[in-house]
Amino acid sequence: MCPRDALVDRGRVHLQRLLQRPQPWPVENRQRQRTSDHGHRHLPVQPGDLGGAGWGVLCQQRLRRLRKCIRWAARGHRAPHRRHRARGQGRMHALRPSGSSPVLCRVCRPARVHPTVPRQRMARNREEPLVLVRAVLGRFTDRRALVIDLPEPEAAAHLMDEMGASDVHWLHTRWDRHRSMPDSLDHGFAVVPDPSLAPRDVVLLFLPHGKARLRELSATAAQVLAPDGELLVVGGNGAGIRSAPRVLEEAFEHVSRLESARHCQLHRATGPRPDAAPPEPVHHELTVAGVDLHVITRPGVFSADGLDEGTRLLLENLSLPEEGRVVDVGCGAGVIGAFIGRRAPDIELLCCDVDAAALAASEATLQANGVAATVLASDVLADIDGRIDLVVSNPPFHQGVRTEYGVGERLVRESAARLHKRGRIILVCNRFLRYNQWLEESFQRVECLADDGRYQVWVGAEPRLRR
Repeated sequence: MCPRDALVDRGRVHLQRLLQRPQPWPVENRQRQRTSDHGHRHLPVQPGDLGGAGWGVLCQQRLRRLRKCIRWAARGHRAPHRRHRARGQGRMHALRPSGSSPVLCRVCRPARVHPTVPRQRMARNREEPLVLVRAVLGRFTDRRALVIDLPEPEAAAHLMDEMGASDVHWLHTRWDRHRSMPDSLDHGFAVVPDPSLAPRDVVLLFLPHGKARLRELSATAAQVLAPDGELLVVGGNGAGIRSAPRVLEEAFEHVSRLESARHCQLHRATGPRPDAAPPEPVHHELTVAGVDLHVITRPGVFSADGLDEGTRLLLENLSLPEEGRVVDVGCGAGVIGAFIGRRAPDIELLCCDVDAAALAASEATLQANGVAATVLASDVLADIDGRIDLVVSNPPFHQGVRTEYGVGERLVRESAARLHKRGRIILVCNRFLRYNQWLEESFQRVECLADDGRYQVWVGAEPRLRR
């Protein structure tokens, strides 16, 4: 046995002993050997027993608890709680000394991935809807298919080969996914499927965020389906797939569950109802900072029920230039863009978003308020050319049901690179988000304009990074 394996085995054996002891080891008795009421023999643990060269053993599922166990063992104590021992069995990895490559100990399960893989790939409850889709690919053979919102565009080419369908159209409602699709495939970017795509024998819909958006997409899918066609809806349990059948029954006569695995479910809907129709746009009248606005929004767009408190706080503390180029990033229903256009009609206004429904709602709101602006699809500022004088945003921080910090961090970095020398960025965020840290890294002057206890309005000026 090589020295490395011997060192790994040494750490594994001693930590297993540590985890299997049922009662805490008293400080005054740590050098004695005794037998407990459970029949376990207690052995003293020395500081060097966990590998003096930097090796040890850790549990990837209960990392904090096992680190505490190791600290106790180094001091000559036993594990402080029984649960530290019971929950760590079978999923342990060897620590690595500095400068060496990681190695797995022999108690690791064969299916476990390498410990250097990012944590989200190692999660046991990871939702994998594509696994269910591959289980029913036989339903697409020699049929006209429509796939809506494929979450992994890079897998489209492989799915196309496995389907064996006669005709497949790939529709995305998010610009970043649409832009990642291979050019060789027939794909489009729209809010809902175009009626010209009818008739389709099968429609595969990946569960969107929110019941209102699912209701709109299922109703429009029913309109492009053939009379004997079927709608397949797949999604994760955490994303709300369990409640999807109740929404699908509004547009289809028969709804059943086909598959369930990998924390996901696949439902089948047949018999499109002839009276199924998507919900109509919602109209709002509101007044903010002395400006009257008429807002037209759509299902699934942020704050579709009215103006949210964060946007109101931003608009009440927003200072605008008399002229220049202003970009509303993540325009949503177009409230911020319409307010800017009414307050400063001489500026050049651009409104961008990645969501097709948000872009459609923003165009309708700007037109209803008589504001001239350019509405375009853009992943943050990646699709906007030229220098900018002011960036205004209420950036999103949710990706489905998860908190996503990447969009906000990208917004700050890209704004610093695209703004003029005296340009500014003004944004609103929840207090728990770290925008002040990102702003201080990219701007020389950072100031909090308003704080109501829940939301904060930040301004960054004099960017440090300019290309």
